[in-house]
Formats: sequence, C-alpha cells, structure tokens
Amino acid sequence: MFSAKNADLLNISDHYFRTEMYFRAMPRIILLLSLVLLLGSCRKSLYDSDRFTLKHDGERRSYLVHTPPSYSDAVSTSLIIALHGGVGSAKNIEEQSGLAEYADEAGFILCSPDGLNRTWNAGWCCGKAEKNGVDDVGFISALIDKMLDDYNISPDKVYVTGMSNGAFMSYRLAVNSAKKSRQLRPLQAP
Repeated sequence: MFSAKNADLLNISDHYFRTEMYFRAMPRIILLLSLVLLLGSCRKSLYDSDRFTLKHDGERRSYLVHTPPSYSDAVSTSLIIALHGGVGSAKNIEEQSGLAEYADEAGFILCSPDGLNRTWNAGWCCGKAEKNGVDDVGFISALIDKMLDDYNISPDKVYVTGMSNGAFMSYRLAVNSAKKSRQLRPLQAP
C-alpha cells in the first residue's frame, strides 16, 4: 500500500537522483565550456591579421600585424601601433577600435601587441606589468625596430595610440622614446 511515508521517501529519492545527476554532468559541462572558450580565443582576428612573437627580456611577446590589401614592399607606408586597455588583448583593440578597417581604407599597417598579463607598465600604473617592472618601453621600441626591418615603413611615420592603460602607455612612450614614435593619439584615457 502507498502511504505518505512512502511519498516522502520518493521525494527524497527523486531529489537525491537529481543532485547526483547534476554533479555527474557538471565536469562534462565545464569541460565543454572550457573547450568553447579556448577555441574561441585561438581563432584569428576578424581581419585575418597575422600573429607573430618577439623575444624581449626573456619573454616571448606576441603581436598582431594587419597589412592592408594595397600594401606593397615597393611603396613606403605608415605604421600605427595600437595598445589595448588593461585586461584587454591585441585582438580586442583591433576588433573594437575599427583601426583594421581604417587601415584597409587608408593604406597603413596596423600592429597590435599584447601586454604581459594583459596590462602595460605605464610607469605609475597598471596591474602586474607595473608591479613587476615589465620593460614595455623597451618591448615597444624593439617591436618598432622589427616592424621597420620587416616592412617598408617610413621611420618618420610611426604612430602610437591606445585605450585606457594602453593610452597611458602611449604617453609614456612619447616621453621615453620620442625618437621612435613621432605621433601620439590616445583613443581613451580615463
């Protein structure tokens, strides 16, 4: 015979079953979400920019280079270096700033480097890069030299811009390496 006591046991059993299934499925769900996020972060940028690395101060530093369809080794062009904000990335600044599309229209090369730990050492801020004394001025200077060696870029047409932490870093570059970057155009600095 079915009683209230049996009904309570069924409810407890049903709750236990659901909880057990939840905890069995959770590792699979976490793995699936991790794979989706990982694959999404590995994709090329929206603009099919090429990713390169440069070793500086014992670290492999990565950067994106977007060359416009009109680029030719026979004609000297301009270089814009775009620095992402804190916790951003090269891919973020390239995709959110609209500079890659503008590079295609105007014919300049866009270079978007990644900060170590997703931040730049702007001298007085920000995050782990500042705390650990990362030599971002030296890195950007070496990156400019590398770009001048690899592409037909006019040395007097090298520009640096950035957002937030990247804008602060562009100010620092203007002060500490004025011979390398001729122009400063921060996008946004709070």
